[in-house]
Amino acid sequence: MKKTLEWTHPALHLVQKALMAAVAIIVAVGLFVSPVTAFAENASTTDLTAPTHEKTVTDNGDGTYKITLSVTGNSVQSSTTTHADVIVVMDLSRSMNYGQWGDYYTRPSRLSVAKSAVNSLADELLSNNTIDNPDAVRLSLVTFSDYATVNKEFTTDLDDFQDTVDGLSATGGTNWEDALTVANSMQTRDASHTYIIFVSDGNPTFRNTLGGYTDYREDRESTSGSHTYYGSGNSDDNGKNYYYASQVASSITDADKILFSVGVFGNVSRMQQLASDAGQAGNYYSASDQTSLNQAFQNIANTITTNISYTNVKIEDTLNSTYVDYALPTNASVPEFTYSYKKNGVDYTPTSPIPSASFTDGKVSWDLGSIELEKGVTYAVSFNVKLNQKAYDDAANAEDIFKVYTNSTGTLSYRKITRVTGQEPKYSDQETLEYDNPQVTVPVSKLTVSKSWKNSDGTDADSSLLPDALVVTVKQTNAKGETNYTYRTVTLNAANNWTSTVNVSAGPGGNTYSVTENTTDAWAQGLPNAVKLTGLTAQTGTQAITNIYRTGTLTLKKMTKGNAANTSDSFKFELNCAGLENKTFTSEDKTIAFDGTGKAEVELSNDETITLTNVPADTTIVITETSTTPNAKTTTTAKVGDTTTTFTRDEPKTVNATVTDGGTTDVVYTNQAEIVPDTGLDIFTASQGVLLGVAVAGAATLAAAAIRKNHGE
Repeated sequence: MKKTLEWTHPALHLVQKALMAAVAIIVAVGLFVSPVTAFAENASTTDLTAPTHEKTVTDNGDGTYKITLSVTGNSVQSSTTTHADVIVVMDLSRSMNYGQWGDYYTRPSRLSVAKSAVNSLADELLSNNTIDNPDAVRLSLVTFSDYATVNKEFTTDLDDFQDTVDGLSATGGTNWEDALTVANSMQTRDASHTYIIFVSDGNPTFRNTLGGYTDYREDRESTSGSHTYYGSGNSDDNGKNYYYASQVASSITDADKILFSVGVFGNVSRMQQLASDAGQAGNYYSASDQTSLNQAFQNIANTITTNISYTNVKIEDTLNSTYVDYALPTNASVPEFTYSYKKNGVDYTPTSPIPSASFTDGKVSWDLGSIELEKGVTYAVSFNVKLNQKAYDDAANAEDIFKVYTNSTGTLSYRKITRVTGQEPKYSDQETLEYDNPQVTVPVSKLTVSKSWKNSDGTDADSSLLPDALVVTVKQTNAKGETNYTYRTVTLNAANNWTSTVNVSAGPGGNTYSVTENTTDAWAQGLPNAVKLTGLTAQTGTQAITNIYRTGTLTLKKMTKGNAANTSDSFKFELNCAGLENKTFTSEDKTIAFDGTGKAEVELSNDETITLTNVPADTTIVITETSTTPNAKTTTTAKVGDTTTTFTRDEPKTVNATVTDGGTTDVVYTNQAEIVPDTGLDIFTASQGVLLGVAVAGAATLAAAAIRKNHGE
């Protein structure tokens, strides 16, 4: 170890002794006992909590769902290797020449104390380099005042580094922005963790970025060689000096470098704020004297050389076999796995190759093996699943929204690995966590059942003909040919416009739906073809039933014939039908209204016909002519279709007329009336007698005349 500065002032000698004692303790612990064991004792696996892990389910929109299981790496200031690149950034502004308590005359100066502490830190860190691992830790030195300078590139040579530190002197202002910019731009090793130890005794008074001119004093431009900077050199009234420095500090964090902010001795109120604004508030140290500065560096050394992270990470997932299946690619027997890696929400490529997931006996397994998870990196594996037929069937029968779990068990197992520079890693016992179990909502398909009532000519049937309600039965037949004949019952009526929609299931196998109904014989059923619903998303189907009112036509005609027929007479009829209660028919100027008992009366003249249309098919109407038969020889016949019935004068003149579907039933009542004299001869016979008498009388007269003539001669 290179010797530290010699101090002659008695008070300073006491400080020097305290500093040297602290350094001696560090050296004794670090070198003679075990240079790494002490560090390891300052970090514990309990400081690293369980890894953040999550299982999500995303609807792909095609009936499949993407399952994603993730785990996020974390560490207690950890590195994925045993290498560390450390950049010490020292303030060399003129105030570093002051004593620890702010006066110019008290010694040792702030710079001297800082040099000694940094040299001790270098000794401790570089002592971890071994023959087997000669560059476990590298050091570099950046100093700053009006602007920053790289005084020492990365080195593992302790003497070379300490010589550089010993040769430092202080003058000028305080340019944090340039100091942090230069440190952040130094080229570090890919397989190492970068630590920047930023040491300053005062708030910034210069900056690199003008940021818009607002004040001559605070925005004054200065140059020194190739360097241009802005500020007054002794204040930061407009806050720009700090603001632009904090922006660089944040970029250091974004680059996954660890920033330690060490405020020493002077007015360092903004050093703590700098660590906080950079998102590394836990890495701020305040050192108001020699002892506290050494302790700060001791803590930093422990952090750099002790690293705890996760390894032997394994994710396993087993699906909920009751409701969920893997969605396999065509002709594939295993799921297709996709992977994503993000760091702070941005796509990222891990430094180590990542193994692929496997699929065995229905279980997904992603074993990351010996890889140590990088801090802030989220490792995720995804695969697609789909709901099985039972899920769709049960969802259709559920009273409410039906959700199912995607998995039975999802676990994350891991171990914590503690790496101490120069030593073999240590592993904790395996720990296992369970993933939260997400759910998916099962799509439910809809079947709309509707009914329309029509006449045979296609027009809408009269509402008075319709029943109050009608029950339709929905039948379901699954892909296996199994039929549920009473899967659903639907009540249709005028209130729901003869339409109702019910929940049914589609699914990968699908189901076929058909309907049946019970209706009166007056209606011809027009049942639709069965509809099959298949698919992983919600489907819709219809069963539109058309019932055609089966009707026919009835005509009733009255005729009178014979020599005694009086064509001006009218005749009364009574019509009775149990199926036509309260029905009304119109035939030209006549209204035939059936009362509540199914009886209607109508009066017809000679050769007059009434026509009843849209009479329910198969309806039988009992027709009776109720008019009294005239006082004559009258014969009444009633012809129904091709059948004629003859009635005597006193016999009830009743016939039954049945209306046929789409046909016309003609009923004709005919009265044959003839006059009959009291002699018992009818008019024809009497006329013949008179003519015969006249003829006989004429003949007798002619005979008598002939006789008289002969006698006279």
